[in-house]
Amino acid sequence: MFRTLKFTSLWLVFYILTSCATTNSLPTVSEGELTVALYPGFAPVVFRDPMSGKITGIDKDILQAFADQHNLQLKILERSFDGIWKLPAQGVVDIAGSGISELDSRLVDGMRWSGHYFEVRRSLSIRAADSDRLKTIDDFDGLDIAYTPGSTGELDSRERASSLVKLLPYEDEELAIEDLRSGKIDAIARGDVSSLYDAKVNTDLSVADLHYYDPREYFVFAVPDNNIELIKALNAFLVDMTVSGAVDDIVAGYLEAN
Repeated sequence: MFRTLKFTSLWLVFYILTSCATTNSLPTVSEGELTVALYPGFAPVVFRDPMSGKITGIDKDILQAFADQHNLQLKILERSFDGIWKLPAQGVVDIAGSGISELDSRLVDGMRWSGHYFEVRRSLSIRAADSDRLKTIDDFDGLDIAYTPGSTGELDSRERASSLVKLLPYEDEELAIEDLRSGKIDAIARGDVSSLYDAKVNTDLSVADLHYYDPREYFVFAVPDNNIELIKALNAFLVDMTVSGAVDDIVAGYLEAN
């Protein structure tokens, strides 16, 4: 198993205490709370801790630190991934996350993207036993590739896979991993951070077809476009996190084995 990085938790405490302390002056959906929509199916970006059952992960850690900096309670609403980025425009949440990539096709009236905080590559999770014969998506003719509906993994697979590849939607990526390990499917289209994480957690899994999406793909958060104070505060926070290397530390923590 992986650790949820003890030094990450300590770093977050240090960051909050040493960064510019602020009182809560941010307008939010619910007073005193930062309401965020997360899809807990993309480990280690957002997932459910198998021991505690609580939502954890890279995006959750970042948003928790942001909420703490502004003296807000973090309130998490679990949602499916497809269309999660639309919720801030509907006034349902302040921020939507879970490894969302900045795609023009996802833009809707009333929302905008935050600044970038992590670059991701596309990949396929496969069984380790198949790693000698399955190198790229060109090797999957006649085989099955699973994807999460609405994800960049779906878009990338539809653009690059031949007509001989069967693409299968899975709303639950954990179920897709179970079916991959048992041989019911042959691969899962996902971001490299998730494929690398699961290859560490499950030694019978491996990673294939690592490549950059075109255009290059970065994780962002979706925010309401009329909440200027929130947008400015979040973007400033993400700049501090990325420039300081804090985001890289958080990601590395989830990708390191015990």
